[in-house]
Amino acid sequence: MFMRSDHGLSNRAFFTGAKFTVYVEGGGGNDGASSLDAVFWSDIFKWLRPDIAITVVVSGGKPEVEKIARKVSNGDIDNTIVALDADFDEILGEKIDHPYIIYTYGYSIENDIFCFKSLQDGIHRILNYKDLSEEKLVQIYAHVRDTAREILPWVNFDFRLRIRNSSIFAAEKPGRFISTVSNGGKIIIQINELKKIYKKQIKEVDKKFRSKKPPASIVSTQSYLHGHTHQLLYRYLFSFAIKTLGAKVPVTDELITHLMLPIFCQNLSYSDAPIYLFYRNQLYNL
Repeated sequence: MFMRSDHGLSNRAFFTGAKFTVYVEGGGGNDGASSLDAVFWSDIFKWLRPDIAITVVVSGGKPEVEKIARKVSNGDIDNTIVALDADFDEILGEKIDHPYIIYTYGYSIENDIFCFKSLQDGIHRILNYKDLSEEKLVQIYAHVRDTAREILPWVNFDFRLRIRNSSIFAAEKPGRFISTVSNGGKIIIQINELKKIYKKQIKEVDKKFRSKKPPASIVSTQSYLHGHTHQLLYRYLFSFAIKTLGAKVPVTDELITHLMLPIFCQNLSYSDAPIYLFYRNQLYNL
């Protein structure tokens, strides 16, 4: 009902007793469905702007949510905030510049939630280890670093496809090209599988666009690896860390999310790292 007109979009907040409706991605195109994006942005507002009453609404994929963002930018609707994954938008000059349109710092919410600092803090919480072995931490960090380096060229290939409206990582489930030696073992990047996916995707690109050069090189796997791929990578990295420390804990997407999202939110309030300053600047300017 609310999505049918600009008037409906503007007035949705009033019907829910909120100051703003915050539209986010996810839900498989079903208005009002649940998604990790909804949980993430709800928590961000609770930590940084508890004074603002909001209703978070899941509104489909990024193209659908961007349509609402453009209405906000054009002044067609009021009482509305739109929260989007950044993807490669900043590099490509495609970000919509408006105080009520907010973005993730990295490619997606997964890139911001799942990082080595959150992994390390998550291990402390789940294992109750006050002092982790420095030797083991170095071993874990080395595997995180080496895995990121190995997949970085393919993040750049993904960027090359992105400017041609295609993708490596979004085309297939990440389990096709990321695996482990054993449960909790070291991560294996299946390079041959990535090559096959890239060749298949580039063949489907119109020939006149194949020679189009990207405007920059990607230097950070953490910031720009496709979100769902990044989440699987960190689930495997967490399993590797747990096994390296000699513990036995079943690691699932739900477990790492429930551990790492609160850690991320707590850092929002006091850390001066660029990612946390980025979120504070966005929300304090609302």
